[in-house]
Amino acid sequence: MFGLTAWYRRDRIFAVLPKTRGMDSPNSLAFKLPSASTRVLARIRKEPRIGFAEMPKARWFTFELSCDADLHDAIEWLGRAYEAAG
Repeated sequence: MFGLTAWYRRDRIFAVLPKTRGMDSPNSLAFKLPSASTRVLARIRKEPRIGFAEMPKARWFTFELSCDADLHDAIEWLGRAYEAAG
């Protein structure tokens, strides 16, 4: 994951943030939810700012930030990913 800064909880990666490039675009970050519930997945499907990143053996999602107001929701998803890594 060159060009990205990885965030870990203990020894588990739960998110990547752009350093010199983004996952989908320069304004996107990615987070990992390996065992998301059906309810969480339904919420993700309804969220236009979230995309799915196909990777073997991992469930990664991308979050596109287009304005300052998106930061609050991005932090919420990062928090979920942090808890899931725990």
